[in-house]
Amino acid sequence: MTNQKYIFVIFIAIPFLLTLTATAETPTGDSFTPKLNFDPKDHGQKLLDEGKKQERPHYIKQYGEEGKNYNLDDKMAPYIWCETFNRAECKSENISECMKSIKCYPERKTHQLGCMAVFVYNSSEAERNMPEILQEPSLKGCWSQDASELRECNAHDECIVEARKTGSKHQSAQFCCCRTHNCNQLPRFMQPDNSTEDGGEKIPEDSPEASKNPDGDRFYTIVFGSITILSLVCLGATVLCISQYQRKQVRDVGEQDDKIEPVTSPNMIPMRRLEYNAQCMAVINGKLIDLRNTELKEKISKGRFGEVYRGEIEGAYLAVKLCTKAELDSWVNEQDIYSMKPMRKHDNIAEFVASFEYDRRYWLVTQYYSFGSLYDYLQTHTVSFVECAKIISGFLNGLAFLHEDRVGIRYKPTIIHRDFKSKNVLIKDNLTACISDFGLAMKYDGSTLADELHGQVGTRRYMAPEVLEGATEFTSFAFQQIDVYAAALVMWEVLNRTEISGSGDMEPYGVPEAKLPYEAEIGATPTLGPLREYVVLKKMRPVIRPCIIQDPHASKLVHTMTEMWEMEPDARITSGCARDRVIRAYEEVSGVPFKTDAENADNQSTVRGLLSSLDNGTYPEDLVGIPESDVRTALLERRIVEGRV
Repeated sequence: MTNQKYIFVIFIAIPFLLTLTATAETPTGDSFTPKLNFDPKDHGQKLLDEGKKQERPHYIKQYGEEGKNYNLDDKMAPYIWCETFNRAECKSENISECMKSIKCYPERKTHQLGCMAVFVYNSSEAERNMPEILQEPSLKGCWSQDASELRECNAHDECIVEARKTGSKHQSAQFCCCRTHNCNQLPRFMQPDNSTEDGGEKIPEDSPEASKNPDGDRFYTIVFGSITILSLVCLGATVLCISQYQRKQVRDVGEQDDKIEPVTSPNMIPMRRLEYNAQCMAVINGKLIDLRNTELKEKISKGRFGEVYRGEIEGAYLAVKLCTKAELDSWVNEQDIYSMKPMRKHDNIAEFVASFEYDRRYWLVTQYYSFGSLYDYLQTHTVSFVECAKIISGFLNGLAFLHEDRVGIRYKPTIIHRDFKSKNVLIKDNLTACISDFGLAMKYDGSTLADELHGQVGTRRYMAPEVLEGATEFTSFAFQQIDVYAAALVMWEVLNRTEISGSGDMEPYGVPEAKLPYEAEIGATPTLGPLREYVVLKKMRPVIRPCIIQDPHASKLVHTMTEMWEMEPDARITSGCARDRVIRAYEEVSGVPFKTDAENADNQSTVRGLLSSLDNGTYPEDLVGIPESDVRTALLERRIVEGRV
């Protein structure tokens, strides 16, 4: 029996060796799937730490090999160098003077990077030597396209031209595209054989051009492909010969699988059914866990950009958002937002766990919060004023953080949420509010294109007046103020469910039921027409409870809220100003200091102290009569210059 085993091993080894030899010698194109060097002897935790250290979105791997197919700028944006030229704009007789290399960025996050060149010439010139035509391009530049469009590139490393239809019998065209830096500088024409079309000299066999002969490449591909097929046939015959022996081995392995113990150490990674992928790993309860083993317990919600499930793994609950191919843009955008380190370390931003592609769906895993969204919480709970102020302080602190523009080591550009609503604010067990769902969010770093910031996105009832009118300015500040308006409506939802002491006479039936903004006035599913008429033309806002207006503490929040939903964006206070006001109100009533971002906690405390002096009427004489917001700015500037801040 032992000799028989050795014979079986030899039969199996020979075809595999032939296959490996064929694969090694067969010319292949570039592979754009990054290889993960995984040594089973290494600790999984070390690889996980290296993956987290890069802090790069999962989708970056689609661009290929860094340094060859793309580079990353200071803001972690991928780009490729391409030569650009436009014959119509070139005024010089020497066209090389009009050619230059530029950085090309993807027009959309789902696009891949490439360069292209176009050559248009008269059909009567077809008798000319093609290399001569390639010296006179019509257009060169960037080629940002979906993966399906880039498949038409004949090669990734060089620009190999091919004929294209022009729609005119008098004109002919050649086109090429490629995916490495400056690959469109020297386009190449692929001849059908080693001689030129006009009977020119034959290319020497030892020349570089001959070594790139595509016919030779196809010959080697056919030969070694045949060897591979023959090897597979031999392997199939061998398998049939030892089928009985294999069945016995499978039964033995199956019995051993049933006895496998759960993973008990971060250094033990189950490799039996799933290939190791650092993007799918997370440390849960002190163990390194593959999140693809998450059991989806129940569906929590369903929106335009995916379904959210409550998942369980190793006794811990996670929120799992699953997106399909149609929702890929949202998934890519959300993990791009979370790829910035400051976004993962803020108390008022939903905690990110991992994102990866698995089972033909795109996973985004975040921390699970048992209270659910603020909308869900208010359906079944009323809140005291202290709880109300804490919840509002939380999501305003998160929104102000998103709108901040930070430089240095903790770089973060301005982030505009664009879909701020109570269903996108989650509530932790201690009633701390945190913002979630960044599928529509946009980073604004000064180079953001205007067409990326088109106005009418988000949920209809939370749209600001300028959005309903279609009169949005394409500036960072204008879009921030759209978020501020939506936050004011969320404030109204919380205040509408707040218990006010001594309000029994005005509200004999108690706190009103939870409602969405404008639900009582326009209905549960408003269309743009009635909503525009009520909000823009009539300039109406949700009705505020009288007891809220008369309460000395709640009235401060009402004053802030009304300044946040003003008609004009310039008239609204900023998210930072609104946060500071509400936090002061919360600290006055609760006596507990509110924790803001750790990096700015000391500075925020100083600023709130300075602003509180203004509320006591201590305005400098030379600033009397100036609007309050300008007074605050001027006073802070003076204190900074004097070194008192």
